Amino acid sequence: MNPLTSKLQYRDFEKGEFTGIAERTLQETMALILAYPWTGQRDHFVVGLTGPGVTVQDNRGNYLKLALYYNGKYIAYYCYAAGRLYQKAFEKPEDVTDAVTAFFTSSDNPPEGFLFQKSFFQNQGTHFPTRNFRYSIQDLSFWQLISRGGTVFHIFIGIFLIATVIPGIRNYNSPATQGFLLVLFLILFLIGGGINLFLLYRYYMADKNTVIILSKGLPDFYFGNEQQQTKYNKQDIQKIELKRRSNRRSPVSEFAVYKICMTNGTELRFTSLLIPPDQLSEKMHKVQVKAVERFAWPAFRAL
Repeated sequence: MNPLTSKLQYRDFEKGEFTGIAERTLQETMALILAYPWTGQRDHFVVGLTGPGVTVQDNRGNYLKLALYYNGKYIAYYCYAAGRLYQKAFEKPEDVTDAVTAFFTSSDNPPEGFLFQKSFFQNQGTHFPTRNFRYSIQDLSFWQLISRGGTVFHIFIGIFLIATVIPGIRNYNSPATQGFLLVLFLILFLIGGGINLFLLYRYYMADKNTVIILSKGLPDFYFGNEQQQTKYNKQDIQKIELKRRSNRRSPVSEFAVYKICMTNGTELRFTSLLIPPDQLSEKMHKVQVKAVERFAWPAFRAL
């Protein structure tokens, strides 16, 4: 049997986050499963496709994962490359030996006794591949970039797309149409759309070369530019300062500037164009985050 890739997931990990990724033989994979700290991972765990467990994968997109289940039991998930999901419950980790052996022998079919799980409007297959937790401007699509502009900005862009693209509306020769668009532009600009557009540009210029690699469960993260990133540990963070308008009615409430203060005096600065505030707080859930009530202008030395 050829070795297959196996990887570990722990209680605090987010979807697509794994560690210990390596090719292992069947015997090495079973040893990994039996050595996994199952008992310690049961505290406050949630049953689901993302959670504590050991995942085995082939090179065609098929996955077999042994995870924790209710009442001290275990559950194995088989996910076919097309996203079809099968599962089977087990009493002990060693009971999954036959299923793992079958996966190593023929990974294109669910092991014996696994039952198909119907799911509507959900792509179950997204829980098993390893995600790349790299955040940079270069990795954002145009629409992802626009989505960081806030609700008012979306209205601002949407109305002008309608006014300038749809046939029958774009009658620029009409003084009434020109006057309406001018008044609408001024109103939306004053209530936030234009401010958001300017902030979006400033954030882009501030972070156009910044790269941060950060996930929720792993203790290390990387920060730097496109050419080089430096490794840091979350335990060495003294505090995180977050500058933003907390009032949700503010048109710029979704904009924030961050400063991560390390114990050695290093300061890491970036904006919410890379990672929104709620996501950063979740990924740094064991670190103190100090909110500063200020306009989120990306002048980093002002923090």
